[in-house]
This record gives sequence, structure tokens and C-alpha cells, in this order.
Amino acid sequence: MTAPRIAEIQHAVADEFCIPVMEMKSERRAREVSRPRQVAMYLSKRLTAKSMPQIGGAFLRDHTTVMHAVRVVESLMFADPEMRDRIAAIIERLDPAPPRTKPGQWAAGYQAGYSAGLQEKLSRIFR
Repeated sequence: MTAPRIAEIQHAVADEFCIPVMEMKSERRAREVSRPRQVAMYLSKRLTAKSMPQIGGAFLRDHTTVMHAVRVVESLMFADPEMRDRIAAIIERLDPAPPRTKPGQWAAGYQAGYSAGLQEKLSRIFR
């Protein structure tokens, strides 16, 4: 898998949290907007090679906001299994399952490699 772009991460997070994508760049500080924005910043830091100033710029924020978002989301994932599951679901959405040869079956030999790859990504993020 190639690294997702920040815009793709923003869309996936917005879908998961049921907010419009444009809210990621809004000035609103309400938790229903700020939490998804923090998650998107966290995933942008973990899944892309972009610098914190570049990530901040994609959200119309400063790099220190990205630093804060990373700390907040890491704390939330440690304390809240539901948040951990939501982030795992977003990561899976960004790295979709391989095509199936028949309904309900994975291509032979691919499932183990895909599962191991996803597990490795999740373990790097959740350590």
C-alpha cells in the first residue's frame, strides 16, 4: 500500500465521525469537530511522511496543534477501547481488503499476508 494522502485521511475520518470534510479546516472548537480533526492529524502524522508544519497547513493550523493532537489521541487510544477501534476501522478503510475471487473468500495466499501487514501497521501505531 502506498501512504495515504492527508486529504484521503480527512475524508475517511470525516466519514467515520459523520461530519463534513470542510469541518476539518473550520475554526470550530466544539468536541464533535475537534476530536475528529485531532484523529485526522494523528493519522496524518503516523501514516504519511509529512512534517508537522505540512500537516498543520493541511488543516489550517499550526504545527503545535498537530503536536497536541498526537498527544491527545495517543492518550485516548490508551484509555478508550472504542476510540482505538474507530481508529483501526479508519486505517482499514484507508487500506481496503484485497479483491475477493468469490463472494466470501479471499484470494488464495493473500489473506495471511494482508492480515499480517495490517496487524503490523496497527502494532506500530498502537505501541
